[in-house]
Amino acid sequence: MKTIIVNKGRSRQGKSKTIIKTAELLKQQYPNAIILFEESRDDDIKMMLTIDAIKIGIESKGDPNSRLKNSISEFTEQNCNIILCASRTNGSTVNAIRKHRTQGYTITWVANARNNDYSEPQQNELNELSATYFLGIIKHLIAQHKITHQ
Repeated sequence: MKTIIVNKGRSRQGKSKTIIKTAELLKQQYPNAIILFEESRDDDIKMMLTIDAIKIGIESKGDPNSRLKNSISEFTEQNCNIILCASRTNGSTVNAIRKHRTQGYTITWVANARNNDYSEPQQNELNELSATYFLGIIKHLIAQHKITHQ
């Protein structure tokens, strides 16, 4: 089953940082992953990789008027099995993602752990915990894909 995992939240909630950390964790957990392309800076990442023939697209930009819409379309055209992206809670980013349900994708909406009383270092720790959670979802989907395609 093709799945889009969406890290959904308001602006400045650590969505991009969490997705960047999830991409790092994926590369650590799967050192034999094949990176098809990667564009990254300190504050964002866009990449596509394969893990055991499972294609994964990752986009950290989830703001309105960002490259999200084009990236999601590119990932679906490339037939990614799993897509991880950021999104706001409503509006154009949500609509850009929802339209891909008609292309056979299910959508899993998740959110970062967040505490507005935390300092930035404390929030970064929560972002890392969220990235570990997202990695767990991806690992589960990879295992499910292997089971159904044996």
